Amino acid sequence: MTEQSNLSTDGGESKGKHQRLLPLFVIALALMGVGFYLALEPQDDVDVAGGERPVLSDMRPLEIADEAVDAEVAPVELVLAPFESRPVELTLRQKSRREGAGDDTGVMQTVIELGLHEEVDAAEEGRFDQKGVLAIDRSYDRAQAEVTAGDGQTIGTGITSQVEELLRGSVTRMFVTKHGEPVDFEWREVPNPQARRMLYLVRDAQTFLTPRFFNGDVNPGDTWSYKRPMMVEEPKAGVSAEGEVTIDNRFVGVIEDGERRIGVVRQTLRASAEGKLDADEAKADFSLEGEGAGVVLVAIGEGKTLAADIDLERKLTVDAGDEPVVYTSEIFLGLRPEGGLTLPELRKQQDEESHELEASKDHAEAE
Repeated sequence: MTEQSNLSTDGGESKGKHQRLLPLFVIALALMGVGFYLALEPQDDVDVAGGERPVLSDMRPLEIADEAVDAEVAPVELVLAPFESRPVELTLRQKSRREGAGDDTGVMQTVIELGLHEEVDAAEEGRFDQKGVLAIDRSYDRAQAEVTAGDGQTIGTGITSQVEELLRGSVTRMFVTKHGEPVDFEWREVPNPQARRMLYLVRDAQTFLTPRFFNGDVNPGDTWSYKRPMMVEEPKAGVSAEGEVTIDNRFVGVIEDGERRIGVVRQTLRASAEGKLDADEAKADFSLEGEGAGVVLVAIGEGKTLAADIDLERKLTVDAGDEPVVYTSEIFLGLRPEGGLTLPELRKQQDEESHELEASKDHAEAE
């Protein structure tokens, strides 16, 4: 089963070409690009309010074996639907390495964790040609962030408090079809203009984590594909780039959790892009290649993405006329309900890990 990637799931022309998608490029640079608001300079570990550094939750990947999923279910339609406000957690994590330009190498790890409320309702009637467009409102109320060098040295001072201050009171709205195709985006409330750069990054991550479902029923084993364009336009910085991400999807089946039925979709991603830097101080061409995998859990009948993971590896090559510089990155994007996820298979996995840990402790004490 293959869906034409240049059409929207509701039969109209996709407006995805108007999106700018950054996560495959570099989360760390986007964080630093917030500008003067974040003073990202190497610092010794610093105390924050209360005398303690923020503890990041280190969101665990979704590890669900296909054998644990019921692949004998009747056909289902995967769709989004209106629901009341729910608290969710979004994690963006990237580890980058710089190689080239002689012996100059460097490693940087960036982690951004956001707490937000998400609410989905029907878009106002008559605004769009498509029928059944949904409006997803997201308000941001909590943030943690950390940037570290390869030696563990903290970069920046009080980044968490700065990011929280940056996003406080911000509300964004994304319009999508019931099958997850982005239609439009607007700023609802952005008290701090500097927040837009960060919110673009967050919006792009959420776009990746909101899958485009097949327009119709799917059986376990069915596949479909679509493309998401990538675009970066920063005229003031002299940066421009275009490319695309191809996302292949496979419906694995259903997990039963009490009365809740959860659909499991696995994804593979391939990305490529080219661009240039044309500024007074520097000029360079660059190219990007990336690949990755993801898993999406959909609450069937509730019309919501329950949880999602995407793992990406990307290589960005910058050629300024001398020896090319290569930036490689491992990127993780994750979405969870607030407080985490407790599914039968995940509980089983956590119990097994807990038993293994206890057994290891008992063995160590015996020695």
